[in-house]
Amino acid sequence: MKKTLLLLTFLATAFTASLQAQTLTFTELPNNVPLGSAASFELSYTSEVPAKMEVSLNIFGLDDQGNLVQDWNGTWQAGTIVTDLPATATATPQTIVVNVPGAIAPSSQLPANKTYVWALSLKTASDGWITGSQHAVTLIPSGTVVDDIDFVGTTVATVAAGTTADVGYSYTLTEPRNIKVALSKYNSSGGWMGDIVSTTLEPAPATTVTPVQAVANLAIPSGTVPSDMLQNGENYKWEIGVFTTGWGYLMGSKSDVTVTTSMRVEQGSMKSVSVYPNPASGMLSFAGIEVSSAAVYDVTGKILLNIEEENMAGIDVSSLANGIYIVQLNNTSAIKFIKN
Repeated sequence: MKKTLLLLTFLATAFTASLQAQTLTFTELPNNVPLGSAASFELSYTSEVPAKMEVSLNIFGLDDQGNLVQDWNGTWQAGTIVTDLPATATATPQTIVVNVPGAIAPSSQLPANKTYVWALSLKTASDGWITGSQHAVTLIPSGTVVDDIDFVGTTVATVAAGTTADVGYSYTLTEPRNIKVALSKYNSSGGWMGDIVSTTLEPAPATTVTPVQAVANLAIPSGTVPSDMLQNGENYKWEIGVFTTGWGYLMGSKSDVTVTTSMRVEQGSMKSVSVYPNPASGMLSFAGIEVSSAAVYDVTGKILLNIEEENMAGIDVSSLANGIYIVQLNNTSAIKFIKN
């Protein structure tokens, strides 16, 4: 039972600047964990030196506002250490499993000023602390049904506009809930900007403790702006979520995905396709491809012009405001151009 989270990396100030580029990022962080179960962490790291990782379950205190008391000496309950990790400049995936004891108290039985916490750290091979974070976790009695949703298997990392993708997921629900599966766009700060395409269950019935597995088939619109043409750090993610029947958000998971142009190229090489002049103020002409349809989108994916005509030589863009646009030819080739 996990939630996909984007975690802030805390950098150790006691190390040299060369060490401060090292990162520890978690994409799957267990929450609502049954006692006596195995909690699995999905993460990636970079390190300029050989390293090791530590994941431990602790009891920490809470202040008057319910915030974690930053105390790395909290009461240790269980943990795992992964050693002999090689230095790497590329984010390298790792899976760490922590066996949660079955005989400890569930979260509901802890004192009001105490909570269970995952303490996570990346260290040098000689125990020098590099970076880490702390995250509260709820431990529940075995056999308790909770609202939870997670991806099943590896999500598709790259998808072409105009194609379809299967997104596998599983869920447990305490009562009838709405479920949404979507390809969504986010800004550089992780803020949701909108769904490109989505499908919903309204509502899905309550479950037992056994997760229900399902697959959503999402048709990616052909005019979806490719990831490499998004502006200002915007990006796409697969998103699955559980909501109340009134669409109040409860929890969910996200997974990064790259959207490319359609791979259905008919004749010739994509490299030979071009538009000119670029920037253009009036007629935008085509070269390297026989065009029968042309669609112009703004950088948000909104379609502005759509023309179908055999053997088109170009498209008039004089009505567009000055800015950056994408023209898609024959529902395959997507090319960025500037209107001035």
